[in-house]
Amino acid sequence: MTFLQWAPVVSAGVAVLVMVVGAIWWVGRKTIDAKVLTLEAEAKAETAALKTDLHEQVRAAQQLAAAAQQRADRAEAVANAKKRELYYEIFEDLRSKMSSEASLLTSGGLLRYEVENELRNVMQDLGATESSVIVKDPEPQSNSFIFLVAHGPAAPRLEKMKVKPQSIAGFVFRDGRPVIGDPQENPHFSPAVDSRAEHVTENMLTVPLHYGGKGPVGVAQFLNKDGGFERGDEQAAVAAVTRMAVKVGEFVSDTDHFSQIGLYSPPSRYQAAIVFCDLSHSSSLFDALGEPGAVACIDEYLTGVTEFVLNAGGAIDGYLGDGAMFRFVDDQLAVSGNSTAVDAAVTTALRAAEDFARIKKVWRDRGWQVDRVHSRMGISYGPYREVRMGPVRHRENLVVGASVHKAAQICDLASRDRTLVVVDRAVAERVGDRWCLEVPDADLPEPFFEVRSAAGPAPS
Repeated sequence: MTFLQWAPVVSAGVAVLVMVVGAIWWVGRKTIDAKVLTLEAEAKAETAALKTDLHEQVRAAQQLAAAAQQRADRAEAVANAKKRELYYEIFEDLRSKMSSEASLLTSGGLLRYEVENELRNVMQDLGATESSVIVKDPEPQSNSFIFLVAHGPAAPRLEKMKVKPQSIAGFVFRDGRPVIGDPQENPHFSPAVDSRAEHVTENMLTVPLHYGGKGPVGVAQFLNKDGGFERGDEQAAVAAVTRMAVKVGEFVSDTDHFSQIGLYSPPSRYQAAIVFCDLSHSSSLFDALGEPGAVACIDEYLTGVTEFVLNAGGAIDGYLGDGAMFRFVDDQLAVSGNSTAVDAAVTTALRAAEDFARIKKVWRDRGWQVDRVHSRMGISYGPYREVRMGPVRHRENLVVGASVHKAAQICDLASRDRTLVVVDRAVAERVGDRWCLEVPDADLPEPFFEVRSAAGPAPS
């Protein structure tokens, strides 16, 4: 066949081939595109999974970091608290030592220091392991004894412990002669001190401390000698305590010596009007206003009362939750039954009651449910004393006495359903005709009276 004859065939074959190649290319392209789409989808899914996992890991790491920070904060808070506690202990220890050293500068402190050294020397010479000097309690109404000094493991627990007169120490003080032997076999032995001090007395030698030819001024006791005490020890002790008895006699001759070393708090020379105030039904404030609102109301009440007290020359002895204790002292002995302290206390209480009526009206105008809330104030007049109470780590000066107890009692017994001021008989006898006195219609004993301004009834 000639070229011209083959040309159509070749053209047709080329056309078919082009078509086949095109088809193959198209199918391949579609396959590749589908594969690419699949791969892209898988890549996107894997990327999303990786991002999710990464986010979770980041979140977990953040949570761990936050937890670690919280633990670090707690550890720091605990460390700071312990540091503060340590600083406080160091401060109190220093203050206690400074107080102890300062007491040595007083005549009472010096005398006790000398007695303490003398007692230690005699104790060591006798071979005893514990010892003490016991003297009469300086409290006029007391017939008990107290420890002036003590040596041995139980000494810290004996500092302010009372010893009954029905004891070996009491017997020797009255009889004026030594007692030696096993205390458990002595009918005068009182186990109360051993029990309270967590102590066991196995053997004991008690000798009187004579001074000035007027009988014993105290007794010295020596305890728990290995092998027990003998008659020779008794004779040696009687001779050895002579110098110590002189120091003890000088010490007990002046009650100021007891006060100087913290063993006695005498009553004040002057009388005082003791005032207690209280916000009755204050719990309803918490129900109506929540804690922040209730606290703000109590603070407003106490601030107002305190301002009146301070302006009138009174003193604050302490805040007691929703109440407080105040004191008005007569700086001179009362003459003809008059009392500037009573005048100031009653006037202040009545003004505070009137001011509370104003405060309560403001609370009502704000829409607060305070109808059940009232101010009660109790006033008593009489002697008082200031004492230091509490452990060495935290001692505070407190005002105590019958007048304090009575003021708190009548304030607590007063009606809780209205604002009022109640006083004891001692106050009532000193108010004269300046105010109206009534026996309260509440459940109060007859000696308590409600005091009102002559201008009109008490605020509600």
